[in-house]
Amino acid sequence: MVCSICGGVGHNRRTCQANVQPGQPNNENIPQPHPPADDPPPRFIVQEDDYFNNTILYLEKQAREFMINGNINGLNDDSILFFKGSIGLVKKQIKLINISRNSLCLYMVPQNFGVEHDLIRNNPIFLKYIEPRSVNVLDVFSGYILFLIIEGQELPSIYSVLSSKKPRREEWANEYRKDINSPYQQLLTVVLDPSFKKPRTLESIMIFYTNNIQEDILIDSSKQDPLDQYYPTTPNKENQALFSSLKMNYLIQQMIRLGGLEHETLGSILDLHQDIQIPPHDDLDLEASGVPNKLFTNVT
Repeated sequence: MVCSICGGVGHNRRTCQANVQPGQPNNENIPQPHPPADDPPPRFIVQEDDYFNNTILYLEKQAREFMINGNINGLNDDSILFFKGSIGLVKKQIKLINISRNSLCLYMVPQNFGVEHDLIRNNPIFLKYIEPRSVNVLDVFSGYILFLIIEGQELPSIYSVLSSKKPRREEWANEYRKDINSPYQQLLTVVLDPSFKKPRTLESIMIFYTNNIQEDILIDSSKQDPLDQYYPTTPNKENQALFSSLKMNYLIQQMIRLGGLEHETLGSILDLHQDIQIPPHDDLDLEASGVPNKLFTNVT
């Protein structure tokens, strides 16, 4: 290239020495940038999978906080649909009827097993007190394990309970007996077993998976020692007889209300109903037996 100022070759008018004015720096003496000898360090890139998983865990934590604070019932329909569509959590309502005379404490295992399948070592979270002789309606999300202990009882390590292995039992479902070569099974698998619709008693706790509960949970016991307590999910014999009497009494009352006394055949039989003495009971007993009452409701 020929310079247009001096006619020289190998430079242009911008770098021509004849064009340098006094006090102006010489471009040839200005150090030129050089490429780095080593490759630059790689930029940190957030993987899409990590971002997705972190988002799922964040949403699950938000849902868990609503359960802990008892605010699920305050969520509107759009929020409920959001949790269902984004992380698969379904709002449920569970009725827990404590017909015993013991106070209980309700705890949560602080992880959602629909989101995180492996058991994580965490301390359980207290949810609420269950008063003696009370009906408790729980608003929950699916995917959580809840358990009850008697007030004053030492809180067990829920991680140790669920991660332990016990001998198999014949009444456990086939899903629980997948590996026929092993005589033991992790208790977490027992609790999550979908074939069992009622709570279980493991160690000294009454435990249940919110996905599996399809009916009211009934807590009954005739023992008085709070440290030697168990949690049958069916009434004891005394209460079973009372509940059967209350149901039969309700059915006869409904037949009379519909005009049964006027029936030529049934009227004389139904007239004997007034001679039957029903054992003492209250609205809680009516609720536990599934009979409509004034204090509680059987419709959820």
